[in-house]
Formats: sequence, C-alpha cells, structure tokens
Amino acid sequence: MVVYIEQVLVDNIIINYLLLTLINAVFKNGASKKRMWLSSIVCSVLSLAYPFLTFDWILVNAYKLFVAFVMIMIAFKVLKKKIVLYFFTLLSFTYVLGGLVNACIENVLIQSGIMFYQSKVPFGVTIFICYVYVLILKKLIISLRQKIKQNNYVYTCTLINNEKKITTNCFLDSGNNLLDGATKKPINIINADLLFKITEIKIEDLLTQNYSSLKNAHHLSVQTVSGTSKILVFTIDKLELKDDKKVINIEEPLLGLTYTKLKTKTNCSMLLNAQIL
Repeated sequence: MVVYIEQVLVDNIIINYLLLTLINAVFKNGASKKRMWLSSIVCSVLSLAYPFLTFDWILVNAYKLFVAFVMIMIAFKVLKKKIVLYFFTLLSFTYVLGGLVNACIENVLIQSGIMFYQSKVPFGVTIFICYVYVLILKKLIISLRQKIKQNNYVYTCTLINNEKKITTNCFLDSGNNLLDGATKKPINIINADLLFKITEIKIEDLLTQNYSSLKNAHHLSVQTVSGTSKILVFTIDKLELKDDKKVINIEEPLLGLTYTKLKTKTNCSMLLNAQIL
C-alpha cells in the first residue's frame, strides 16, 4: 500500500491548527494565527516519525507528549503555572477530534479494514467535518464564557415598597454611573413593567405626569448620544441584593425609569448603578 507523506502532512497540519484554535478559544490567549500555523507545521513534521518508532511503547508515548508540549510552547505565550492546564486541555481535545476522525473513517472511508485511509471518498471530507465541529464547539465555548461572565454581574434583587415586595434579577452595569443632581445618590434603572409592580402608579399617571403616588419623584436631565433627555427618578423603601456570597441592604434607593426592554439584552429587569456596591 502506498502512503503519500505530503497528504498525511497536510492533514496533520490542519488538524493541529484546529486543536490550537479550540485551545485559544478556551483560554482566550490571543495567540496569532502565524504562531499557531508555525506550531502546526513543526509538530506535523515531528509526527512523521511515529510510524518508524519501534522501541518501547513508553518511550513512544513520551515522544508524543513531547510533541504536544512543543506545540503549546510555540503557539502560545503561557505562564509556567498554566502549562499543565494547557497541556491536558490539548490532550483532551486531541482525543475528541481523534475519536471523530476514527468514527468518520470507520463509517465512511474504510472499506477493507485497512487502518490507513484509502477510499474513493477523499479524506478531506473528514477534515471538513472536523472543521465544522470545531466551529460549533468554538462558538459554544465563547457563548458559555460570556454567560459565565454575565452571571458574575447578576444579582437577585428584592424591591420593597409599602406593602409590595418584588424579587427579580438585576445586572450590575459598569456603564451606569448616573447620579442624582440633588442627593448625589446612584440611580438604578428599571423598566416600566417593574415600575407598575412595585408602585401604585398607573400608565395614565405617566401620560399626565401625575407622580403623586411616587416618593421624591422628579425629572433628571441626562446626556445621551442623541442629545439631552429627561428620566423619571423616584425612591422606594428598600432594595435587597443577593449573590452567592453576600446580602446587601440599601435603604431608600433611587430608581430611574426607562422604556427600553431590558430583559431582551440582559435577561434582567433592572440595571444596578456601578457605584451602588
């Protein structure tokens, strides 16, 4: 059977690059494409020695681990304390992609039980499947990271006003540094749905600017991209913030009304002021 080394080399380079892409997504390393391609090429050349290694299997596997280590060191700028983490992540993704390749070969490409791919269907089909898989997995990794990052800024909020008590999710917005001009207190932004639940005000009152049911209600001028606008600001009795570690009680917090649907952006009904904690 004839094995074309050039084809094997190209396949390995692509697979190695896909592996490095996944690792880069996991650790958000910011590695350049040039370094990852260089690492892929160098380690693919080193891997050509595998078929000729006939000595003890322990030494063979040690050589493979060495190649993996070289791949990491060339592709990424890694702190010493994180090398092991990068290393085992590479091994994990290698087994995943290796299993995917074997599944494609066994089900599609291999017709005679020969270990080396030799089929009417190009091995590029398997490479393409791996490419699509990596794209999906990379998108999932980025999505999960964003979700975890967002959850670090999400609190369980309990708004207490008169006889009403409403619990919802609120988002600590680092961009919200709005302060009341008179009291210099931070203003937390809520939407209209939450306003109607926690106060006695009706939609007709908003239209006629009848704020008698709100405490310390007044308008505050704020500068926006489109110019100067006014928001309705008022106080409630108490705001209780909870996360996994602590509980924070805030007496007579200031709330500002927005007509934007906050839940469509942050899955929260309230944006906390960055200076409230």
